[in-house]
Amino acid sequence: MHRLFQYALKRIWDLQDALFVKRFGFEFGSAISADELVTEFAQSHLHANGYQGVKYRKLTILLKAARRTGIRFENFIDIGCGTGKACCIAAAEAGFDRIIGIEFSPPLLEIAERNRLLLGDPRIQFHCMDALSYRFPRQTSLVFVFNAFDSTILKGLIAGNLEYFRHYESVIAFAYATDSCRGTLSNLGFREIFRHPTYPLSMYALS
Repeated sequence: MHRLFQYALKRIWDLQDALFVKRFGFEFGSAISADELVTEFAQSHLHANGYQGVKYRKLTILLKAARRTGIRFENFIDIGCGTGKACCIAAAEAGFDRIIGIEFSPPLLEIAERNRLLLGDPRIQFHCMDALSYRFPRQTSLVFVFNAFDSTILKGLIAGNLEYFRHYESVIAFAYATDSCRGTLSNLGFREIFRHPTYPLSMYALS
């Protein structure tokens, strides 16, 4: 019975994704392995997990959890945004002032830009750069990471933005295929403020 339920749930989630793509004509593409990624940032490439778009349903679960925190998030920031799927979902589902996608692979960002034009939302902006070099804007942000890299890059991203998290009421939201990075955030002083009981979806804020 459980297996049948999971199969039915997957079909429903796949349908949600298909309807979203059809509605705007998006081109999100299929999963890409780390070896297939094209980038000039060789060191970060060594720690990349490849790219796959988040399920529409999974991201909306995190967006609803973010609303329940009571924080008025000005920005949605997707680190490792790929072809822009999470940014497009955030634009369609939530009232952020700005939606920012960071991606180190130019071919993926070319697709993301085409998707941005299809949606026609001026709040979305994409930047081609290494996550280790990115500094968060001085505003409250919901920072989203979907299985983009390992704990080495996560540590570097947090280290470069630690003062930001100390001064701004912001949250890091994760949708990881595994929970390998949860311990990393705890060791850096973050506390878990949301954890889905079934799926590897979680949110953290600096203690």
